[in-house]
Amino acid sequence: MAIVLTRCTAEAALGAGQDPPRMVSFRDSYGKDTCSVEWSAVLARLAGRGLVKTMPTRGYRRRVDVLPFEGASDLHCRLARSFALVTDWMGALTGRYEMAEVLETAAHQTGAYSVSAFRIDVTTGRADLICGVNLLGAPGTKATVSRRLAQYALQHHADRMMPGTIWRATELSKEPAFAASEAARERQGHRGLIEISLIVLERIDDRCDFMEISFETAPVRSAEIPSIIVTNAMADVWALKTPGLIDAMIAEERRRRGAPPASEQTLFHVSNPYGLTRSELGVCRLLSHGHNPKTIAETLGLSIATVRTHLRNLYAKTGTSGQVSLVSLARQDETTEDV
Repeated sequence: MAIVLTRCTAEAALGAGQDPPRMVSFRDSYGKDTCSVEWSAVLARLAGRGLVKTMPTRGYRRRVDVLPFEGASDLHCRLARSFALVTDWMGALTGRYEMAEVLETAAHQTGAYSVSAFRIDVTTGRADLICGVNLLGAPGTKATVSRRLAQYALQHHADRMMPGTIWRATELSKEPAFAASEAARERQGHRGLIEISLIVLERIDDRCDFMEISFETAPVRSAEIPSIIVTNAMADVWALKTPGLIDAMIAEERRRRGAPPASEQTLFHVSNPYGLTRSELGVCRLLSHGHNPKTIAETLGLSIATVRTHLRNLYAKTGTSGQVSLVSLARQDETTEDV
C-alpha cells in the first residue's frame, strides 16, 4: 500500500510562505484517508533524520542602535529597541529569521554574554537546547544548557511558572533550600558569573520552555521600561510560533551534537528519546501490557477518540506502522530493562 502525505507542502515544511496545518492526513493509494497526526510530530521525525531543515526566508539585519525619529530621547530609543526585538523574535518563531541572530541581538541589548532557549521535560528533567549564542566564545560558539537553575525553579515554584515571568539566580539564591541544590554548586563553579535570568516562555503539560540569559557584568535594566513588559511580550509571541518549528530545531540540534538517534534508544528510556508526552507514555505502557483502546480509555478516564489520537501520534513519533509494531518496540524495551 502506498502512503502519501496530503494537506502539507514543501514550503510549509521549511517554514516558507504559509503556515503548516495543525494536523496532516495520510492517504492510501486508493485516495482514502488512513489516519491523521499532529504536524509537529511529523516535522520533528523528518528533522531527526536530517530530511528537513528549518531555513530562514529573509536576511536579518541586527537592530541594536535604533533611532526611531530625529531628536528622539534615550527613552524613545530604548522603547524602539524593545519593540524591534519583539518584532524580530516573531520573525524567528515563524521561520523568517535565524533564531541565533535574534538571540545575539538580545544579548547585545541586555549586556549578556550568553542567551539560549531550551526545553525541559518536567517528568525526566531532560533539557534540550533549542538555540543559543555565546558572545565570549569563538565565532559560531554555541551556548550550552545548564538547566540546574530551571530545575530548581520548577521544583520549588512550579505553581508560579507563568509565561513571561522572570526568575533570577541572585533572588533564588536567598532561599534556604537553594544552598543544597545543584544550581548552587553550578553557580559556585562559575566565579565570573554575576547573574542568570530565566524567562518562562511556555508551560504545557509535562514540558516547560525557557530563555536563559547569563551575565558577567551588571545587567542592563531600565526603570522606565520594566523587563517584565518585554518578557511578557516575548512569551506571547512564543505562543504564536509556527507549529512544529521548535520540535524540528530540537531534533536538528540533537543530530548536530551527535546524539544517538531515537531509533537506537529504548522507548521508555529516562531521556525520553522519542519526545513522548506523559499521556502518550501512559497509553503506550497499557498497550504493551495487553490492553486494547477501549480498556485503555476506561483505565485512564479518556474517550476512545482521544486514545486513538494518542496512538496516531505514537506511530508518527516512533516510526511504527501500527499497534503490533509499537507493542513490539515497547516490549523490546522492557526486555532490555530486565536484562
